[in-house]
Amino acid sequence: MAVNRQKVAGAALVAVLLLTGSAASARLSPRGQVLPALMRVSATVVRARLVPDGYSAIINRSGTAYQGKVTTIPGVFQGLGPVASDPDTGGLIATVSGSPTILELVALNGKTSQITTFNGSFPFMVYDQGSQLIYAPEGCTVVTVSPSTGVISTLAGSSTCGTNDGQGANAQFQGPTGIALDGTNKILYVADKDRIRSVSESGLVKTVTAPGSIGPPNGLFCFDGPSLLGLTFDPDNAKLYLADTCSELIRRIDPTHGSVATLAGQCILLNSAECEDLYRDGHGTSAFFSFPSDITYDHADGFLYVSEYHNNLVRRVSTTGDVTTLAGNGHNEFRNGVGPSAAFNAPIAIAANVDGTIAVADVSNSAIRQVVADGPTPPPPPHGMTLLDPPTPGEAPVGIAAAPDGSMIYTAPASHILGRIATNGAITEVQLPSNVSPGMVAVDAAGDVWFTNNLFIGEYTAGGTLLSFPIPSGNSASDIAIGADGNPWFVAGQSIGVVIPSGSVVQYSIDAASSLAAGFSSDLWTLGAIQSVGGFVDRVSTQGAVLQRLEFQDITIGPIARGPGNKMWIGQAGAIGAIYPHNILLYQLPISPYASGEWGPLGLVEGPDKALWFTANLPGYIGRMTSQGAFTPHEIPAPRTAPESMAVGANGAIWFTDPGALKIGRWF
Repeated sequence: MAVNRQKVAGAALVAVLLLTGSAASARLSPRGQVLPALMRVSATVVRARLVPDGYSAIINRSGTAYQGKVTTIPGVFQGLGPVASDPDTGGLIATVSGSPTILELVALNGKTSQITTFNGSFPFMVYDQGSQLIYAPEGCTVVTVSPSTGVISTLAGSSTCGTNDGQGANAQFQGPTGIALDGTNKILYVADKDRIRSVSESGLVKTVTAPGSIGPPNGLFCFDGPSLLGLTFDPDNAKLYLADTCSELIRRIDPTHGSVATLAGQCILLNSAECEDLYRDGHGTSAFFSFPSDITYDHADGFLYVSEYHNNLVRRVSTTGDVTTLAGNGHNEFRNGVGPSAAFNAPIAIAANVDGTIAVADVSNSAIRQVVADGPTPPPPPHGMTLLDPPTPGEAPVGIAAAPDGSMIYTAPASHILGRIATNGAITEVQLPSNVSPGMVAVDAAGDVWFTNNLFIGEYTAGGTLLSFPIPSGNSASDIAIGADGNPWFVAGQSIGVVIPSGSVVQYSIDAASSLAAGFSSDLWTLGAIQSVGGFVDRVSTQGAVLQRLEFQDITIGPIARGPGNKMWIGQAGAIGAIYPHNILLYQLPISPYASGEWGPLGLVEGPDKALWFTANLPGYIGRMTSQGAFTPHEIPAPRTAPESMAVGANGAIWFTDPGALKIGRWF
């Protein structure tokens, strides 16, 4: 719309925002007239009917060994440690803590049996078929363990830690973790904090890579303590591969020349000294990991497999650096299934089995899981969910809205970014000044983008000009919407406000509201809570008059939006409700997978199917609710997911932001 709003100095696409002064004629008006017919009513609560997604049932009904199919080996394994392949039995060797110092060596080949017990605690281990011994780092030594007797012998190193090369007890280690075996040449490789060491069959220790060539660089803080360095050997290419938990990298090492290169991953600093928890499939440094705890090479298919402790995933990495997700939904759960329908909880160790499966020590589930590495691709789901990665690594998208040209506009307040997703999927971003943090967003008919930003309302015009409209009351705006009059309306503290075409900001005093939506006529609707009263829904005129109020006991507040049946709908912690003239009909949702059992909806829209769609922030789902109360939850397959805003885009696609997973989702 053609307006004369406060301009910002600068002609470039990104201008310096002028925060001093105020918009012309900005004013805080007194509370509008409240009609006397307002009355308090009680909400009617009925149970929603759960309709499962159905995708998991479809792909798990068949006995086909799809890629990424996860099963569980019978048994409960408290205190799981490393796992190793045992070609002699065709199964596994795993350590399980029976007490603070006693470990059990367990062989797994379709059943569980205890072989022996021994004193020791190993971060990693490897089994040598030739010598029929287990090799493992312990303290500042490398030891051997006999599976048949449990006898532990020191191969190299001593109680004196250091970096000296040498024979047997004359050699020193700093604190080795990862260990790998070149069985052909009878050489062990050990990740010793900041360098790779080799150990011969007789115990001769040599330094393979330069000091500081592996592990976190100086000054990098490891949140989970000392960095684990999982190590595996690729006999097909005579290369070592290292999973660096602290630096979030997969490294490739040439043991012949001592060279070290990054195969995949990248550390994006959360602050000056800590890598951010990220997740992204891709090639090389465009892929991201979060605490890759162990790595194994599968000779059968030539791929590397990584257990990802923080992301609760099993990732597959090619020797050229292509990273994909093999199994797991990223949530802290226990679930057998295929690909994203399976779930882990802190997978700490991984090993390639001789039968072509991948074994995973799922430590917080006290379970050993087996994952099919090869096989047919599972059938596609009966629906589609696509997760998009914003161009700026580490940015957390929050607000999202549809533009008149069919594109989607999103905000990333912590990164000071406005983004646009074109109808062809191309993403472009505008870097705003550091004092501009766009939050909730709305787009008017002219394509101008309006957003909340602390103490002012921001506008980014279709022509690329950045404008500011200070809020007269000095409160921060929590929500924004385009009203039936075409103007941007907002709620801030105990007020509702509007930026009118002249460039003025007008505010009307109302009870504190957190959410705002345009109604079906010229009215607006707000949702809020008063501690002594409970939750309330107000219908407000464009002159600030409260035309209708519905109050209810629950003070939990959520989103409000237009929905099916020409009704306004709201979201509560565990319910979705429709607003009737003298009542609110709440559909009580079933218990969610989240610890509190609540869903925590934050975004709410009516889809093209005439159902209510909402983001379930707490468990990491999006939900669908029909006007008859049929509820279907759809899990978002991403680590740390916490979806927030939601909007309907071109062709009826449902879009949502997920600042927890650092992604933008599309459902179609």
